[in-house]
Amino acid sequence: MIETILAAVDGSRCAHRALLEAAVLATACHAHVLLVYVVDDSDALLDEASIDRDEFLRRAVAYGQRVLADASAFLGSQGVSHGTMLVPRPAKAGSVADTLLGEARRANADLIVMGTRGRRGTQRLIMGSVSQEVLARCMVPVLLVRSDDDSQRIARAVPS
Repeated sequence: MIETILAAVDGSRCAHRALLEAAVLATACHAHVLLVYVVDDSDALLDEASIDRDEFLRRAVAYGQRVLADASAFLGSQGVSHGTMLVPRPAKAGSVADTLLGEARRANADLIVMGTRGRRGTQRLIMGSVSQEVLARCMVPVLLVRSDDDSQRIARAVPS
């Protein structure tokens, strides 16, 4: 039985599509959705470029607050029980996946729902994959929702 769904949001199209799926599941199961936005502090360019790191992080937090507010308004309009959590820094520097897994454990989530961009090859090696890391290490079912290829839009995985 699904009572708590952790939905990772980041403002992207694929995260929005994942939020739609989380709303459908939460409605069907009468589940509570915990919306989580993690500020990603891993941008290597911040260390090399002449970007003010504190200002960047302040803007990233403000953006995360807007993303959570929009997602919360959507779930509220659907009558879905939900809460929000903004994590201003990952549990470990640059590790959004570790943070999401930790929040899922703390919330006793029965399911994690998140978007995936479906990157492949060199792009995936360079950019990494938060969803892949969550999927590989998670002890509860994960629903990944893709946005780039409607024919393979949803990939479900249940840990063994």
